[in-house]
Amino acid sequence: MKKRIAAGLLLTAMLPIWTACGTQETEVISSAPEETPVVTEAPLKLLGTEKKGENVYHLKIANRTGKDITGFAVNTELLEGENLLPAGDEFKNGETRELWFDAEAALKAAAEAAEENAPEFILALTLADGSTQAVHAFPFGDAEECDIRMEEDLTFLVYDSAAKKETVNTRDAEKAARELEQQAKEQAAAEEAARAQAAAEEAARAQAAAEQAAREAQQNTAPADNSGDDGGDGCVDDGLTWD
Repeated sequence: MKKRIAAGLLLTAMLPIWTACGTQETEVISSAPEETPVVTEAPLKLLGTEKKGENVYHLKIANRTGKDITGFAVNTELLEGENLLPAGDEFKNGETRELWFDAEAALKAAAEAAEENAPEFILALTLADGSTQAVHAFPFGDAEECDIRMEEDLTFLVYDSAAKKETVNTRDAEKAARELEQQAKEQAAAEEAARAQAAAEEAARAQAAAEQAAREAQQNTAPADNSGDDGGDGCVDDGLTWD
């Protein structure tokens, strides 16, 4: 009995030693939060030259035509603009650029022509395959960003209008404008053909009149036919001369 009690006391005395040996303190080291890398976007290429001015327009424009653009100009009915793409540069499909356009010259031309309305700005595009496209009513002053798109060889714009507070798609307007242009070309061709026909007919009448006049002049200048005379040679009465 005494041995059992002694063994129990010994076991109880050893418990703190086993507990101390079996416990391992873990030091928690707090690490600083990882810094999120800052991604710096490359600046957009420019169409035109960045400048300040009352009549300078600026917006982002994206090429969504499916084709590269090699020529980019802004025209009006009275003024043809210069190519805003640097020599050898291409406005790639899917690329976004910043468009800067100074409308001072266009507004001055409209004022000198006494136009009541502001000029309509028309994009004149040349594509990499050599074809050309016209995009009417470009929304300078009404959009901060604009997409140029193409469907079935028809180029149009999609943008958020600040004035209308809605997204504008000009596809139907461009289709109507193209139809009007085609009708105008056909009418001009018909009028030119009519003028050419009238000129040809007038030339034919003038030629016929000239030929008739030439025939009449030839008849009037022909030598007289004296075959009906008596054949006298100035002699009378058996060869006697007559003074």
